[in-house]
Amino acid sequence: MNSTAPNLYTTIKVETTMKMGQKQMGTGITVCQEGMKATASTGRVNMEAMINSIQSELEETNYWTEDCPRGTAYTARPADSIK
Repeated sequence: MNSTAPNLYTTIKVETTMKMGQKQMGTGITVCQEGMKATASTGRVNMEAMINSIQSELEETNYWTEDCPRGTAYTARPADSIK
C-alpha cells in the first residue's frame, strides 16, 4: 500500500551554543561556562509536536539560575549535519 502522506517521524539533531546561565531546551541542563556547546539528538519524534515544542521554548529567550548571571540570551542553530 502506497501512501502519499508525509512521514513526520524522523531523527533531528540540534546544536546550541550556550551563554552564561542558560539552560538547554527541555533538558534542565544549566550552562555556567560562556560558549559551552550542547548537542542533543531527539531520536524518532513526531515532527509536528517537536516543532510546536521548539516554538514554545523559543518564546522564552532569557534563562538564568541563582548560580549564574541573569539576563543572558541564547542562540540556536541547526547542527552542521542533520541525520
